[in-house]
Amino acid sequence: MPADDTSDARLKDPHVVAVLVYAAEDRVLREALITHDKPAEARQMRSFSDETQQVTLIETPCAASS
Repeated sequence: MPADDTSDARLKDPHVVAVLVYAAEDRVLREALITHDKPAEARQMRSFSDETQQVTLIETPCAASS
C-alpha cells in the first residue's frame, strides 16, 4: 500500500501501480492510470524509492535526409 500521506487518492487503490502525468509548464496535458488486475502483482510493481520522476523533452530540428 502507498504511504498514508500520499496526495493522490487514486494511489490507495490496491490495483494501481502508478499515475503517469504528461504536463506542459503551465498545465496537465494527459494522465494515465497504470493498473494490474492482481493487487499482489501491483504491489510488487510499485516503488517508493522513485515516487516522482521528471522527464523533459527537448525537440530540435532533424537534419534533412537525402
